[in-house]
Amino acid sequence: MGAPNSRRRCTPATCRPARIGDGRPPFLVVVDVGQSIALYAEFTRSGGNYLPFPDPQSYRIEAGRPDRRRSRELLRTVWLDPMSLDPPAAAHG
Repeated sequence: MGAPNSRRRCTPATCRPARIGDGRPPFLVVVDVGQSIALYAEFTRSGGNYLPFPDPQSYRIEAGRPDRRRSRELLRTVWLDPMSLDPPAAAHG
């Protein structure tokens, strides 16, 4: 067992709520340093399956991507107002 395996075992701990009743985070952000950032979402916050966000074709933000401004805005929203990205909420808002 090397360092990568020990880090992988630690990852689920980041999904635990900070306080009871907070629910799980709506996003998991997986960073491959220098390569990409992958986004996974689960908006019910009940611990269901995290799915690629916004879809399986475009959930990964590659380093050096030409649409950098849009990528930065998406990551900013994931960090500051993640629930605004919930498709049903966005359709009503």
